[in-house]
Amino acid sequence: MRTMSKLLKISMLDFRTVKSYLLAKTILLFVAVMSLVGFTANPTMTLFLGMFFSYFYISYPFAIGEKINMDALYRTLGISKKELVSGRYIFAFIMLLGGTVFSLLASVAVSFISTQKINIEENIGVTFVFLGILMLLASTQMPFYFKYPYSKTRVITLIPLFITSMGIPLIARFWDKPWMFEVREFFGGVHLSRGAIIVIAVLVLACCVACSYALSVRFYQKREF
Repeated sequence: MRTMSKLLKISMLDFRTVKSYLLAKTILLFVAVMSLVGFTANPTMTLFLGMFFSYFYISYPFAIGEKINMDALYRTLGISKKELVSGRYIFAFIMLLGGTVFSLLASVAVSFISTQKINIEENIGVTFVFLGILMLLASTQMPFYFKYPYSKTRVITLIPLFITSMGIPLIARFWDKPWMFEVREFFGGVHLSRGAIIVIAVLVLACCVACSYALSVRFYQKREF
């Protein structure tokens, strides 16, 4: 319990660091953009935008920490490197989860106001899929943040995001092509229940996060300041 309390305090320090960048006018502007996109396009787009908004804030503690030398402060507070890594992962998870809940409520509100009907069950399913994708992206990025200074890794860590943002539209574009139909037929032949698919997806995601955490601890332990 004492260890968990300490990790939560580290996460709260990160929240206080990021808080100054979460200005009311920035949030209101983003909510306005989310609403506009939801009204003119699709309420689901509101969901995606909101979740991406929280996702981008994951890197802020690293950027700000490098700028004001937060690592030195943490050492004076008696916080070990492993505890700092754990706290940052908790911070990232809370940011993604909070952004997901906010975005889901926002998309439902936009749908209700604009009278655009959405399938709640389908929307929740899409939310969890997108949350899983963002957690995978974060898992690929976090070890780089702990291995190198933020100024050297900010471009590298955008590569997985770029690949994902390009890959989804490409899949949508070629979805009805004959060769894509054959791929869908192949995977369609693998008969798995929805529950089994969810369990497999959760286990794969958990393994990726665990490997990411282990690498982050290893890299950060070796890093000199």
